[in-house]
Amino acid sequence: MQPTAEIPAPGEAVAAAFFEPSYQYFGIDFSNRQSRVNLHITPPDKKVNRGKTIKVSFLPGNSCYFGDKKACTSAHHNGLNNMVFLTIHSGVGGEGQDLRHALEGTGLNRAGYSLEKVQKNMAGLAAAEVAIIQNGQKVDGFTLVGVTRIPAKHVKQYLGLHIQDALLFATQLDAKLMTAIDPTRPMLVFETCGWKMSGERWYPGTSATTGSIYVGVIQNLP
Repeated sequence: MQPTAEIPAPGEAVAAAFFEPSYQYFGIDFSNRQSRVNLHITPPDKKVNRGKTIKVSFLPGNSCYFGDKKACTSAHHNGLNNMVFLTIHSGVGGEGQDLRHALEGTGLNRAGYSLEKVQKNMAGLAAAEVAIIQNGQKVDGFTLVGVTRIPAKHVKQYLGLHIQDALLFATQLDAKLMTAIDPTRPMLVFETCGWKMSGERWYPGTSATTGSIYVGVIQNLP
């Protein structure tokens, strides 16, 4: 005799459908593997990247290998909001190179700026304007709520976490980022590697081009 299938209680099926993660983000389809997505991040002043727009361009993908021009893309829902999560390569020629270079500069297999300057650049990008472009459609009005840095000593732990737990871990390391996020609104989250920073020790899980991880949160705030 086969076991009887469990019948969901009234409302459970509706709740499951309601909290189903979505790859749709204000008209941008992050599930479309053939349609390139462009993020344009414009600093609020000239303190970061001389005020020039930082451009990140990629094809959404289930997998992403350096050089394939893709960003790993996944969708999640925690019962409160929807999150689209992007993993973007930061090496020279990578999709996130422009962003990483703006934050930490580029030396010989290591960051070009000091940690103090990197921290100032992250703070300087808070409240940057963001536009998202796909198939000729430009959707703007987004804000880079903030960027935080997972330092070398925490990289291995961060990489071992589920994505939703990883975001929580990142915000716990940076109280300002945690308080700036509106937990009731959809978010677009990206991660990209930082390079080895002078003065930081080597730790398990790190390399010359995975010496830290930058995590940023983009939202459409009222």
